[in-house]
Amino acid sequence: MQTDLIFHPTETHLAQLRTWLKAENDQTGEGFFCNWRFIERSFHDKELHCIAANGESIGFLVWAKRGYQVRLDICEVRPEYRRTGLGRRLMEASLARFQGGGALVAELE
Repeated sequence: MQTDLIFHPTETHLAQLRTWLKAENDQTGEGFFCNWRFIERSFHDKELHCIAANGESIGFLVWAKRGYQVRLDICEVRPEYRRTGLGRRLMEASLARFQGGGALVAELE
């Protein structure tokens, strides 16, 4: 399986996330589709990172950086990819990127 970290997701990545979250909500009544407007706004504010497998978005991280602090609001991986280390990979790569950008404190919501 080819996986890629995406620090500048496109509209295509966003659409893939929406499709997955909507289906998850419709099937189970769970997930973060209830936060879709927040996720979409984070995309437009360039505060969304993704991880993709074989070109398909399978996880995302919503964050906000203010000064030397970054707040991690949502981190989710599609259920069938959980417990594979992909969420950890996304989180660790994002934290390294934030640190390189001057963040000193990370707050997990």
